[in-house]
Amino acid sequence: MSYIEAADMIDAASEALAYLKNTPRPTGRGREAEFKWDRLAGACWTYLGILMDRDVGGPVPALLSQFYYAQSIVDQMKFGMDNDETEDYRDNALYCDADGFKYYGPNDKDPSKPGEPIRFVRDEKDERGNVKWSQGFYFFNFIKMWIEGVQTPTNNAICKGRDLAVTVPDIDAMIWCKRALKTLNVVIPTKVDEGFQLADDAFETMSKYWVHELAHYYGQVDDGPLVDVPAVDEDGKPEYDADGKRGKVYRLARLVNLVANMPELAANTAEAYAYFAMAVYVEAL
Repeated sequence: MSYIEAADMIDAASEALAYLKNTPRPTGRGREAEFKWDRLAGACWTYLGILMDRDVGGPVPALLSQFYYAQSIVDQMKFGMDNDETEDYRDNALYCDADGFKYYGPNDKDPSKPGEPIRFVRDEKDERGNVKWSQGFYFFNFIKMWIEGVQTPTNNAICKGRDLAVTVPDIDAMIWCKRALKTLNVVIPTKVDEGFQLADDAFETMSKYWVHELAHYYGQVDDGPLVDVPAVDEDGKPEYDADGKRGKVYRLARLVNLVANMPELAANTAEAYAYFAMAVYVEAL
């Protein structure tokens, strides 16, 4: 159910951006038409930090590249949902938690190629020509994974702390964490009270996090995956979590602070796509 609703949210986001791209504000053409434009343009600014041009349609000229970048990510999500594959034919993988990944060290036999120890397997090399798995790897379902500087032989570092889901671009995989499966609502409530806010816990759903993680999966920023941007407070100063570590943009309050202080970064953070898609989808219900 959450996957189906996420697909509907992505459809709504794709339709909204296509409409805004070519439509100036329909001033004088009726309250309904004006309200539609205001609602969608407002969502584009509130969540993606992209201001629309009321007179000619599309984004204001200074934000054209950000708009096209955001639209490309949403349209790639839509293609994937519609066709059950990516446009670049990645080997997509989906896992429920990472417990199935087992560590194999340099002296262990390669489980995917029985025979020599991993340190002697020469047909898989990194971009520098070195043996790719010199430190070993985590292995599950014929997928090999080793995240340099993050994983250790005793800790795969996935689904740690308060993680709900994790996208690992290196193995083209999305991993749902146990915490998400136990705590998140599956879909958005079909009935909401007047005055609801997307910040309400009822909207912390698996469908929302599908969109969030797919933004990581498809987004490429500076030759790397689209990230969770470091959080700032309402004054634009760095914001920290309770453990003293620099916080990241999760939940609506932090996204709003980011847009208010650094709107140019909003389209580079996954949470923006989740809230934008949710906002235009909920209003369309």
